[in-house]
Amino acid sequence: MLFKTSKTQLALAVDLTLIGVIQLAALGYGLYSLTSARPLALVFEVDRFRVVSHADIEMHDQPYLPSWAKPWGLQGVRVMGLRAPKSADERVANFDAALQGVEVGQRPQRWQDYRLNHMEVRERAQPLHKLRAARGDQKATIDRAVAQALKNTQAQETQDGEALLWLPLVSRGTLDWTVLLDPITLRVRAYAPVDGFI
Repeated sequence: MLFKTSKTQLALAVDLTLIGVIQLAALGYGLYSLTSARPLALVFEVDRFRVVSHADIEMHDQPYLPSWAKPWGLQGVRVMGLRAPKSADERVANFDAALQGVEVGQRPQRWQDYRLNHMEVRERAQPLHKLRAARGDQKATIDRAVAQALKNTQAQETQDGEALLWLPLVSRGTLDWTVLLDPITLRVRAYAPVDGFI
């Protein structure tokens, strides 16, 4: 028992102080874990999107993070694209990093405005009917994602759910998600827990 009438005031104060310090340390660790796991960016990588959290960024790559991508920031997730390697050395460095498990989307020095990748996204994105055909057993899940996408419509975007496009979505721990894209703006409209690799 913490509180005993036989303890002196000093002993009680020391006990309560130690408990307070332990609780604050646990709170600090919890906040650190939350900020490390919080998604920073959704990065288009060749034929898929990758969710990138602060924990996915190697220490030597962190200085390249944009100001909005700091772990304590209150910004939402940003959709980014990737620029082509500037040199053969950069291409080799990317290959070497990939062999070590660091994908190119986890390297913020390669991030660029998503709009600069619209042509590649349009070339790689698939029509929704292909996902439905390949994942017929997940019709209800796909239908829910399409309904969510239709609730998330902006000006000049399609109102036709069957016109949506899709690409696989990956993260550190999962490969079985899909993003639904607007066919006009290529904005991410919704997510579906459906394996997009077919």
